[in-house]
Amino acid sequence: MLKRVMIILMSAVLPLCAVEVTVSGIGAGDLAVARETALADALRNAVRQGAGVNIVSESKVKNFQLEYDRVFSHSLGYVKKYSVLEQTYDTAKKVYQVRIRAEVDKNVPPADDFAALKMLQHRMVSPRVMIECREAVSGMPASRKPLSETILQELCRSMEIQVVDRAVRQTVREGDVKRALLFNEKADADAAQQLSAGDCDFKLIAEISGELSPLTEPYPGVKVRDASFEIDLRAVWADTGELIAAETLPVAFFKGERMPNLPHQMPRQLVRNYLGMMLKGEGEFKEKNAASLLRKMLVTWAVQLDLGSNIRIEFRRIPRPALDAVMRKLAAMDGVSQVRLRNYDARLVSAIEAETRNDPVRLAEMIRNLDPKHLQLDTSTMRRLCFLYQ
Repeated sequence: MLKRVMIILMSAVLPLCAVEVTVSGIGAGDLAVARETALADALRNAVRQGAGVNIVSESKVKNFQLEYDRVFSHSLGYVKKYSVLEQTYDTAKKVYQVRIRAEVDKNVPPADDFAALKMLQHRMVSPRVMIECREAVSGMPASRKPLSETILQELCRSMEIQVVDRAVRQTVREGDVKRALLFNEKADADAAQQLSAGDCDFKLIAEISGELSPLTEPYPGVKVRDASFEIDLRAVWADTGELIAAETLPVAFFKGERMPNLPHQMPRQLVRNYLGMMLKGEGEFKEKNAASLLRKMLVTWAVQLDLGSNIRIEFRRIPRPALDAVMRKLAAMDGVSQVRLRNYDARLVSAIEAETRNDPVRLAEMIRNLDPKHLQLDTSTMRRLCFLYQ
């Protein structure tokens, strides 16, 4: 009798427990797309095998990015944690394969797409973002700081993304310059004047143009303004300038009489209200907005951390035999899945790219140890290493 009771209790408890599965995923196409597709496929397979849920059947989408966003966020709701066991990319067939070990929870995933990304950021280091806004709205009083910059900063904070304030960072650097000049260190002062790519991981660039009409009185005692805006957004890697994602929001025309309760007598507050609606994805802007761009950026960040980064490695004045030797040894190292030559210049800078799960600090040390007599590390960022060949 006791045995039967134990079996019944175990049957009731087991479906609530997480299970561990080992699965593979396959993606085809260019390297960047294939890597994301393969990881999404592996996460899907983990959920199917571990929880018996077919997420694809629940996701009716029109393109890969939307599908990957949904699968990624919902899979992380099921997959409590996972680790990459191995990965390969067939350059001839353009097929990427990844194998992961995942712990799958059978509970219902969070309803909020951002919840999974927040959970991810607790597991990994949150990326640092610097915001650049170019804002030109006619009919509005000029201001020192673009209104959209504050809105984007608030949105980043709500998604627990670290924001590096460009103006504050510049002020800190100006203090460093003054200190260096005080001690007659001219070279250090010149170097401190430059904003380093290492100050942030991503740059979020917003280009906004618009027009705000003068006050009109469509009804007795009711004064309103019309407005129109165009917004282009893009996210890029700070150290390489490589584009991650871009969003062009639909051109917006706001008729003042439709929203008479807005602060039409206060132009800046009115524009801030309209830009907030567009950037945060309210109403007709649910499909394309700043939040969707940031989500794509976070997905790229997660894939880079889990499957590895494409790190650009530069060498100044390195002989071709020495560069070939570095490439051969680097390709044979643990955690390096692919090495590619980008360009060779005997007199100036030669560059290769390595796809690796090693962090930049470890990778830099590994490369320096290949030829410690001649290779000296010059600069290092998240996705770029520079060596002097002496």
